[in-house]
Amino acid sequence: GSLVTELERSRGDEWSAEASVRHALRKDVSLSGSVRGLIVSKNGYSEGASRHNGSKEKIALSVGCDRRFANGMAAGVSLKGFLMTEEAQTARAYAERLDTLNRERQRITEETVELVKASADLGSGRMLVFAAHEEFHEGVVGLAASRIVEEVYRPVLLMRLEGELAKGSARSIPEFDVTRALESCAELLQRFGGHELAAGFALPVGNLQALGDRLEQLALGSLGGMLLQPGLELDARVEFPELDERLMGFLDRLEPCGQENPYPTFGAHGVEILSRRAVGADARHLKLTLRQSGRVFDAIAFRQGDLLARLPPVVEAAFRLERNEFRGITSLQLNVLDIRAPGGPLR
Repeated sequence: GSLVTELERSRGDEWSAEASVRHALRKDVSLSGSVRGLIVSKNGYSEGASRHNGSKEKIALSVGCDRRFANGMAAGVSLKGFLMTEEAQTARAYAERLDTLNRERQRITEETVELVKASADLGSGRMLVFAAHEEFHEGVVGLAASRIVEEVYRPVLLMRLEGELAKGSARSIPEFDVTRALESCAELLQRFGGHELAAGFALPVGNLQALGDRLEQLALGSLGGMLLQPGLELDARVEFPELDERLMGFLDRLEPCGQENPYPTFGAHGVEILSRRAVGADARHLKLTLRQSGRVFDAIAFRQGDLLARLPPVVEAAFRLERNEFRGITSLQLNVLDIRAPGGPLR
């Protein structure tokens, strides 16, 4: 109970009341299950596998990515029709098509990331990554830029070349307002728009060199001399026994979460690793069993498979609490955002 009270106090009464209202309004329509077989119904019932573990955040991300990719590659896929249909067979047909697009999006995103790594020297010491290529796919450049930001913690601008026009997406870090930087270069651009951490833009190919040089100087002026490394803001440090269904119910009332209403992140010390194994394509993810203060949780650490052999028996962890659905059984699990040796640096 004290943890819930602490979160309410740290987030404030106003947003708590608003979140409760939003939660009540959302009860008429539920989204759960995987994108493959996702069925939306007005009575709160849904069916399908649990690839996304019933998480609204994951479903929103996956459907949102599929929507953007579908818009770029398959205009015949109607997200509105998918979400509004009350016919299970029609919903499955939409979902299967979107799932196929999603797998294609993942493949092209990986290829784009590798192409950027091959064409841009990410270890050059430059303040930002600036790359343009005719093989970049417009539907995934933003996703690829986000992935590279996670790896290098620098602003990233990727552009697809289309004849005499370059169309791009930018992703940034909190220390550098990328849209304000683009505004400072407005005379070089045909159009641009966005917010502090993300933007879209277009410009004549002939202005690419000037834009890259100008943005590098702006980034150097803002970021030069800084120790650039990602950080995580914790809502609370917890003991595992505090992570229960009552807390999960409170977190549900905070939905919908996003940039202006981030999902709560917790931290814990003295966490024992009881088991560990790499999972997923190319062993990119970690599946963990963790114990602290007598309570055991299953956990998943996405894109942290490289830590498999390097983690000590006892760690500090930052994570989100979420529900996992598997074979009809629902349980609480930890989504590990970062993990380190006691007192050590973040990844």
